Amino acid sequence: MYKDLTSNPLSFDAVSKPITVEVYFASGDGELQTLEGLVEYKKGDAVVKGVNGEQWPIPYGRFNTTYEPGSLSQAGKNGRYTKKIKKVKALVIKESIDVKLSDERGVLHGEPGDILVQYAPGDLAIIDSSIFNKTYQNCK
Repeated sequence: MYKDLTSNPLSFDAVSKPITVEVYFASGDGELQTLEGLVEYKKGDAVVKGVNGEQWPIPYGRFNTTYEPGSLSQAGKNGRYTKKIKKVKALVIKESIDVKLSDERGVLHGEPGDILVQYAPGDLAIIDSSIFNKTYQNCK
């Protein structure tokens, strides 16, 4: 149903804000209950603590393209990291949906009012609207 938001007339462009977050790198494989669902992670993946204290894992390779170490942090080490500015497509969800993560790490659940975010075609996430508003800026 939602594979590519670029052709959806209700979608909009947004840009990530350079938010600084706490990050630790997983010492082993596991699962993490996020706000939107249970997500698997592998040893070395980043676990990010967000603006409201929520946590979610990001595969190590993807993390390096999305975040950069803060001034007192060293790449690949636990510490504070800043999100790189990146343009995404977004859509306000009108009904309950489930979205499979692109790398088969889990299924995210969204409720009306949550935001569906597309990082690339087929690479989707669901973000609570209050968190989205703190971490992204609409492009108008």
